Amino acid sequence: MARYGAETSLPPRRVLRLAREFFGPESDWGLALGSDSLTAIGFHGAGGTVEVSASPRVGTPGITDVTILSREFDPAVEEFLGHLARAGHQPGLVRRTIRRIFPRQRGHT
Repeated sequence: MARYGAETSLPPRRVLRLAREFFGPESDWGLALGSDSLTAIGFHGAGGTVEVSASPRVGTPGITDVTILSREFDPAVEEFLGHLARAGHQPGLVRRTIRRIFPRQRGHT
């Protein structure tokens, strides 16, 4: 069993939702849902398991600690971590709106 850790600016429920979309029954991986709670979600199938937990970091607002336990799905978990990193760097609605209203002009600071 392999253990992975990451941190993200995404809220814990968003991390778990992304995990469900990535590993769950409706995904390309098609793993069965084993457990689902406020802080963790688990999947099983094809002789392996994936368990994803996400919780806010104590003392550091806006940071979520993510722990993933994997048995037989290490390449998929590594792909999910990349997906999670990209999702965490997407600008939020407020930032996108501000960029549309006040576009940056090249050559000016």
